[in-house]
Amino acid sequence: MTGELHHLLLHHSLIGAGLPDQESSQTAFSAGLERGMTTPALLPELFEVRASHVLGSLPPEQVSEFLSGLLIGAEVVTMSAFFSEQQINVVAGDALAKRYQQALTAHGRQVTSISGRNKEHR
Repeated sequence: MTGELHHLLLHHSLIGAGLPDQESSQTAFSAGLERGMTTPALLPELFEVRASHVLGSLPPEQVSEFLSGLLIGAEVVTMSAFFSEQQINVVAGDALAKRYQQALTAHGRQVTSISGRNKEHR
């Protein structure tokens, strides 16, 4: 659901309105991740994402990366209340698994990544 929310916000809301083509940025992702983990209340943070790129403090071509970090960080912190295990298995494509691994490790969890491409869907 986090990826779907990212898509909706980027393509069907004011957050993504008028943005240029997006570029990959580990720095922007990490900044969003840190923000999402320290302030997991998303509504005010989403408003700030829009304001940040309109006012120029967030490069408009890096909004997607920052938003991705923000959403994943908030998800990890919020969902941590529902699981107590220190070891977490992440089943996803390599790029997405790496992002969740970064977030979960920063939150003190041990992570095993399992490639979603090699798993049979039932």
